[in-house]
Amino acid sequence: MSGYSSGTNHTNEDWLISPLVNAMSYAQPIFYFQSKSKYDGLPLGIYISSNYSGSGNPNLATWSSLTTNMPAVNSDSWTSVNPIDLTAFKNQNFYIAFKYSSTNAAATTWTLDDIILTEGAFQTSRSFINIGQTNVGNHSSADSFHVFMDGIQTQLKVVAESPFELSTDSINYASNLSFTSSQNGSNQTIWVRISPTVADKVFRKKIAFEQNGNPLPSSIELLGTSLPESSTLRVFTWNMRWFGDASNCSCDTALSFQHAVSVLSNAKADVYCLQEVVDASKIHQLAARLGNGFKAVVSPFGSLAADTNSGYYDGCQKLAYIYNSNKIQNLGTFGLLASTYPNQTGSGSPYYCFSSGRYPFIMTLEWPLSGGQTDTLHISNIHAKALSSYTDYSRRECASDIMTDSLLALYGGKRTLVIGDYNDYLEGSFVNGQTQTPYHSLLSHGFTGITLPSIFAGQTTYMGSSDHLIDNVVLSNDLKATYPDSSTFIFTEATRFVTNYENTSSDHIPVMTYLRKQLSTGVWDKVNESQPFNVLNPSQGSLAITTSYKGDYSVNLYTADGNLIFKEDQAKHQGDFRVDLSSLPNGIYFVEVIANKQRRMLKWLRFN
Repeated sequence: MSGYSSGTNHTNEDWLISPLVNAMSYAQPIFYFQSKSKYDGLPLGIYISSNYSGSGNPNLATWSSLTTNMPAVNSDSWTSVNPIDLTAFKNQNFYIAFKYSSTNAAATTWTLDDIILTEGAFQTSRSFINIGQTNVGNHSSADSFHVFMDGIQTQLKVVAESPFELSTDSINYASNLSFTSSQNGSNQTIWVRISPTVADKVFRKKIAFEQNGNPLPSSIELLGTSLPESSTLRVFTWNMRWFGDASNCSCDTALSFQHAVSVLSNAKADVYCLQEVVDASKIHQLAARLGNGFKAVVSPFGSLAADTNSGYYDGCQKLAYIYNSNKIQNLGTFGLLASTYPNQTGSGSPYYCFSSGRYPFIMTLEWPLSGGQTDTLHISNIHAKALSSYTDYSRRECASDIMTDSLLALYGGKRTLVIGDYNDYLEGSFVNGQTQTPYHSLLSHGFTGITLPSIFAGQTTYMGSSDHLIDNVVLSNDLKATYPDSSTFIFTEATRFVTNYENTSSDHIPVMTYLRKQLSTGVWDKVNESQPFNVLNPSQGSLAITTSYKGDYSVNLYTADGNLIFKEDQAKHQGDFRVDLSSLPNGIYFVEVIANKQRRMLKWLRFN
């Protein structure tokens, strides 16, 4: 708030008034905020009223002054004010107001942030706990939080929704605990665990608080699952809104980094698929903050930037992965169809459709299975063209068509996840006049949408909207066959445990999905067990495959960005295979072996 404009101070009286507040459910409502003053002028007034009409001239109402440790005028530093106790006003609805005044002689600028009304009779150390995973019929490891009581009258009851349980000694657990007013002024440690009785389920519940049987507004959100840790992969997607770019995100990048650490660490994912990354170095710093074994890889391309040497690269929107290398192996990443640049840049080209070169970022990962075997997953991390014109819609539709064709050519019949910021719906579209999703090609060619508006009715992944479901999860049909039902959710908890989430973190809400490992029982797996195909790595010029498989098989070779460069058109082979490919440049290639109508993708490293 400021009375300074066009180089001149003005005489002003301005009111910033809250919505009508009902604090009757609070034991001890307290109000606090952060504030800063710059330039000379008058103090900022804080007032409360129970007879303001809700509109019109506030001077017609009766206002009582509230006092706290406001920063000195022109101190130009943020001050977290002392909490203001509103218990005396809680039995009737009220408005809170800030009154700004300036004169022709002086007009300070007052700035406010993190304006909060909360419970003051007790405080909890955490607002969200991710317990993790445990098998049905077992108890998970416990996590803990603290409750500090200071003003509870008679009794405080702490209640956990099933299948979560509470304990004061980490030994004896129950669904609820009780504390008395004699414990005011003390810090209570409470342990929480999950004890599921239903298999393969995600539980999102709460711990509630009651005073003398009356519900209090405070709560702690809980997350846990009965999906076995050993056979589950947790995948997370998040558009980070110009991450690391202070100008475009209009945020404090140091604070947004800290909040990103909080969001990612609380999600406890195995693979994080990230969009709208600008500062690549901060992604590697994020990975390091998540703990031992977490690694990061950032796309070497982005909007208007074909590679890292481009003058646009440092400031462009990129895609990234952070993954737990203790659980999975990254077999390689590349930009799907990125090699088409610069030969194809016109309308309808991959470059044009993928938002001027923001191609899908592919990762192929391998995760261990019992018996020394592995399962393979291909992830396409996308950040589609934004905005709501018909041209924008058409570019998303074009990108879907091209991406679908490429994914089917590379990974047809393989477990594939297409995840990220689609910037549109999987059913219908937010573009006026368009009733069909721009991703109809993908969804009609062997892929199944999980985040459908018809299933996630009234939910959104975009802040400020109630039904803008544009960050999506799509599974290939063979991956869908092993998908645990209802194991994808919008991680709205992050918008509550991160203070001022939209202004300090992102305008998108993350999405979490759980995938189940499963080794099929088809002929191909028997071939893998007893008669594997092995590529000699690394090799100088010749691609060599050794195998004890007795049947016929054929071989295709792809570049790291998915282009087919060698196809065996002769009679199918038996036994070992070798071909001279010394004309190819050094690098990583993917070898596709097709046997008995089953496929396997292997990696070949060629060097001189």
